[in-house]
Amino acid sequence: MVTARRLGALVFAMGLMSACSGIWGFDPLHLAGDAGPESGPEAGADVRPTDGRMPPESSGDTRAADVKREGSQDSPADSSPPCVPGALRFVIASQPAVDANPDGIAAGDFNSDGTLDLAVVNFSAATVSVLLGKGDGTFHAAVGYPTGPDPAAIITGHFDGDPYLDLAVASSSGGMVSATGSVDVLLGNGDGTFRAAQEYVAGVGPYAIAGADFDGDGAQDLAVANPSTDLVSVLFGNGDGTFGSPSTWAVAGMHPQAILAGALLLDGPTFVVTANSFANDVSALQANTDGTFQAAKTSGAGSYPFWLASADFNGDNRFDLAVASYMGNSVDVLLGNGDGTFATDTTNPVGHSPKAVAAADFDQDGNTDLVSANYDSDDVSVLLGHGVGTFGKERRFGAGSNPTSVVSGYVNGDSRIDIVVANFTRGQLTVLLNEVCPP
Repeated sequence: MVTARRLGALVFAMGLMSACSGIWGFDPLHLAGDAGPESGPEAGADVRPTDGRMPPESSGDTRAADVKREGSQDSPADSSPPCVPGALRFVIASQPAVDANPDGIAAGDFNSDGTLDLAVVNFSAATVSVLLGKGDGTFHAAVGYPTGPDPAAIITGHFDGDPYLDLAVASSSGGMVSATGSVDVLLGNGDGTFRAAQEYVAGVGPYAIAGADFDGDGAQDLAVANPSTDLVSVLFGNGDGTFGSPSTWAVAGMHPQAILAGALLLDGPTFVVTANSFANDVSALQANTDGTFQAAKTSGAGSYPFWLASADFNGDNRFDLAVASYMGNSVDVLLGNGDGTFATDTTNPVGHSPKAVAAADFDQDGNTDLVSANYDSDDVSVLLGHGVGTFGKERRFGAGSNPTSVVSGYVNGDSRIDIVVANFTRGQLTVLLNEVCPP
């Protein structure tokens, strides 16, 4: 696993193993994210799972996004705050259409043209939509690839030893190989297209996915969170794009909802970290070089932790956590000790029902900032970091209806890191460009 200093940051998040490309900007450890063709429900339907994976008191708000035309790339009316000279703001540039109920989202350069591309899983359609970037904040029409039923999360990685980005998807319901959920691997061709998905058994109801080299053999492995069994399933890679049968490990928490993998200390051992929604904590499992894991260590983490991001927020060369606290309407920051334990969390208020969080340096001051996707307030909250583990007051920007996942990267070719969210109830993505108001 490449450490964060070599990357500029590591990735976690219903997200993004290959964030080292220059188009990414910043990506912390790696969180796996949380989605379809004509046979799926219409894009406006709220068909989120009802097996306990969603918070029991979620409002299910399906307010329409303020757009000119659903699924179009027309620029919608700007719902962002007024432009204050010199202030940071994010403006909606496009809203490309995808399939029904887009959920987890990942990004990378899939066709080697130096432009950021996107891949999103569509929960109801059982597809991945791949959108190749034009470099101006817009994207070519989505191309769909079938997955297993109910895909909830996606990451990128190099699974077969070639230089092209591949995709791995956590499909949370039964498919051809497994009746209880699967991991689907789509190998990239390097031209923006992908080969048909190969399905692997991955425990019961895999809902989030992350990747790292857990056994030190140079091949990328996969870890998925199984909420209904309180387990992590690990699939060891063979280096040729194939994976072995899963081994399972207890998280010592209840309902692991999100997962990330990477070093928590500069050049330290690799960990798997989960957010356990029913226990309001996170678990960290250290990988041994023989493919086993040490017993999980747990730390408190907000109210219904739903998503994770990781970076060094206070400059001590130890990786910290940012947790989207769905029921707490906050992003909670846990400063890391480097050994899988974390200090007591500090709470940063954000919008309503944050389902995702990502880390990047949005204002170019050298400090890591945070952005949350707020499902029930139809916006994102940006929190600018101070470099000492604390963050400023949130700044809210409209982001379309029911944003459920978030990634960041250089979308339009300038020097500022932009934001993309998936709008679960609209069958679209929303692209927000990072702008500074003129003096």
